[in-house]
Amino acid sequence: MNAFMLLTWREWRRDRPIFLSVVAGVPAVALLFAAQSARRGSTENAIVILAYAAWVMAWLGVMLAPLLAAHAMAGERADRSARFVASLPVSRACRLCAKVVVLLGLVLLLWAPLLSWLTLEPSEKLFRGIRDSCGFIATFTLLTTAITWLLAAWLDSVIIAAAVAISTPIAAPILFAIFEEITGRHDSKSMAQFFDLWLGPGPDRLPTLLTLLVAAGLFAAGTAIYLRRAE
Repeated sequence: MNAFMLLTWREWRRDRPIFLSVVAGVPAVALLFAAQSARRGSTENAIVILAYAAWVMAWLGVMLAPLLAAHAMAGERADRSARFVASLPVSRACRLCAKVVVLLGLVLLLWAPLLSWLTLEPSEKLFRGIRDSCGFIATFTLLTTAITWLLAAWLDSVIIAAAVAISTPIAAPILFAIFEEITGRHDSKSMAQFFDLWLGPGPDRLPTLLTLLVAAGLFAAGTAIYLRRAE
């Protein structure tokens, strides 16, 4: 097994509680409610419950992805394992790639049920709201994770990093609401449209592009801090 695989395995072992909470928690509750609806003879209700459970799992990424980023970046400094890994003959870029792979694995795990439902071409009436909100959820998750990625890159306390990860999804909508109020955009464009990746040809795409550029810049800055920081 090469160094990259070993580092990825290390990150997985450190972040297992977050993965297990997703794998064991949300699907179990969804299946329980779906089974109860099926026993009552309501197949449509069971489908609706499973669909919205998949939607909730995607929404959990707004909180869980930043938490994993906080734990991956600041956690290894808090438990001092970063010093040990830094002494090994592996590059810091390789360590960073292992963190990114595990983070992407969590996001894919959270989105897999919803993406599976959408590929089945479900009815327009049932899934219209869920489908239309996918761009908003994806962009919001990207932004909150990028903010936490940057701040956790130079933090030594995993508790503070976790607090940042939890507070960012709460603070970001408030800040954007203030921005919309100041600029007067609140009458012409909702916050969901502001974040939406799937804007139609009519609306202005500039706010979405700016949001993505800001997130990319935050990720780049956090990555640079991680690659240059002294353990």
